[in-house]
Amino acid sequence: MMGGTSGGEPAVAITDCSFVYPNGRRVLEHLSWRLSPGAFAVLTGPTGAGKTTVIRLLLRLALPESGEVYVLGEDLIRLPARRRAELRRRIGVVGQDLSLLNDRSVEQNLRLALAVRGKRGRAAARRVVQLLQEGKLMHRRHDLPTHLSGGERQRLAVARAAAGFPDLVLADEPTAHLDPENTAAVTHSLSRLQTAGSTVIVVTHTPSHFESVPAARYFRLHKGSITEAPA
Repeated sequence: MMGGTSGGEPAVAITDCSFVYPNGRRVLEHLSWRLSPGAFAVLTGPTGAGKTTVIRLLLRLALPESGEVYVLGEDLIRLPARRRAELRRRIGVVGQDLSLLNDRSVEQNLRLALAVRGKRGRAAARRVVQLLQEGKLMHRRHDLPTHLSGGERQRLAVARAAAGFPDLVLADEPTAHLDPENTAAVTHSLSRLQTAGSTVIVVTHTPSHFESVPAARYFRLHKGSITEAPA
């Protein structure tokens, strides 16, 4: 079960944020964006608009020039270092580079994702089996990620992000370069997380991949601002 936020707080609240790259290029300009817990947000926009920068702000991998960023009720800009790891354990991430542990098997990748969230023993073992089954990776559980196909690696990345029942899932281009079958599998896995209570944010150039998600809301980042787009 997801932990969620308290007192009706938004899962994500970006307020009046601006961001400038080191080379001086401004990508976000007084951006504000709020999402309620349990939302499924599909964020689109032209290349270079700053979509990945938004993800980095939500992970505190980048700090805005001005404004506020709240995630799961926490003020990221002022959040003490000792609490950042605790918050990070409540967030599942599917990055463009996937960041899989290539020297560990598929099963070990999932076990470690659970262990860092303090989940071990029989409950963790049952969760690993569930993730392998849902990701259609049971027959690959002893293989290294380098031996998997691109679609299998992407499904593993989603399974690992889902391992600890995260309150927030951030997925950056999770269906890029996938065939229709794997696109449908990844989309279904992310939709299942939202149904279970996670807030899901997907950055994509192909919003049509998520038309099967009943709860999906579509947003466009353009010229530094986010606006809601029609489905």
